Amino acid sequence: MATKSIYTNIRWRLNKPLSLTRPDDIVDILRAKKIYRKNQKFINAHNRKSEVLCAVVIHLYYIESWSIFDGLLRRIKLPFDLYVTLPSQKKDYSEQITKRWPDAIVLEVPNRGRDVLPFLMTARNLKERGYEYVLKLHSKKSTHRKDGSDWFSEITNSLVPTNHWPHLETVLNDKDSAVVGPAGQYTSLKVNFEANGMHMSDILKKIYNRDTAYRVLQTERAEHGFFAGTMFWARLDALDPILLKNWSIMSFTKEAGQIDATIAHAIERVFCLVPQIEKKRIYEIGKSGIGQVNYDSGVIPDWADVYIGPKPG
Repeated sequence: MATKSIYTNIRWRLNKPLSLTRPDDIVDILRAKKIYRKNQKFINAHNRKSEVLCAVVIHLYYIESWSIFDGLLRRIKLPFDLYVTLPSQKKDYSEQITKRWPDAIVLEVPNRGRDVLPFLMTARNLKERGYEYVLKLHSKKSTHRKDGSDWFSEITNSLVPTNHWPHLETVLNDKDSAVVGPAGQYTSLKVNFEANGMHMSDILKKIYNRDTAYRVLQTERAEHGFFAGTMFWARLDALDPILLKNWSIMSFTKEAGQIDATIAHAIERVFCLVPQIEKKRIYEIGKSGIGQVNYDSGVIPDWADVYIGPKPG
């Protein structure tokens, strides 16, 4: 009886037949659920000052990148609260973070869903706490690209410039704004669509419906784009259709060095695609300033040295 009870309880909690789930994965998922429930309580206990509208969320998988983020944070000219998500196996590094930023909220997260799942779970709570916009950053090496380290520096330095702060604040306070991404990184939705289209379709069906998913991805695909790299500023209300959905931890596969074709890579695209469906404004920021981006810019990056995902048929 005891064995049957445990079996039934776990199957109910995961909403998936155990025959389709490895035992070690069951344990990982249940542990992840427990961690995220703990994080929600921790975030809710934080005493947010009403004048602080901005949260900076950093997913620090590569702890050796912390010194870079420390320097970037000191350039930010807006009042903000700092949230850092650390994979469980690196949670002891939290002391190094709070030495430099004593008020930082450091959250342990399972090593699942890359930077995307921790952001989704954290940003949902931040919206409830009254933050209006967020800067999403993560340590990124992109070893599949020859310019991986340069790409990371280009993105982060664009998002955290030495000037343009008054203009950026004006954009972020505009309720018609959605996402402000790094200059030069806006990419056509057509790029690697074959690898990510199925996941994107499932996501849009979950948020909207089957007809919208088909129209946007099949008939209007060339009219949309996203910011490669998954780092950006965003108004949290513009991400509401994404954040308010109950994302299953099981949908995010265990970390195995994947470079594309996971649900995390699909949501990378949806972070811009949903605001575009909602007719919100998309911007890019860089050394020369901030400018609005046309949805259908059609930029195809020069990734001749690597093709991420399966080749088109």
